[in-house]
Amino acid sequence: MKVLVVEDDPRMASLLVQGLTEEGCVAVAAHNGTDGFGIASTTPFDLIVLDVMLPGMDGFEVARRLREKRVLTPILMLTARDTKEDMIQG
Repeated sequence: MKVLVVEDDPRMASLLVQGLTEEGCVAVAAHNGTDGFGIASTTPFDLIVLDVMLPGMDGFEVARRLREKRVLTPILMLTARDTKEDMIQG
């Protein structure tokens, strides 16, 4: 499985990539929304792990733009935000 991890915290990104790799996945990290969008829109992945609070372009915007480009890769949103509005938007 090929996974794109879009996470701005270097430690968290490293832990996610390491854990996915240990489970047999090929994991690639991007550290801001703009780079994540660029990579995800040009390279096929089986899954995108996407933080919501990102510099450059937030995770909601990345997801919206990917869907506009018809990138239908499943997206797992990571966030500490817990309001009903955030859940609906996600």
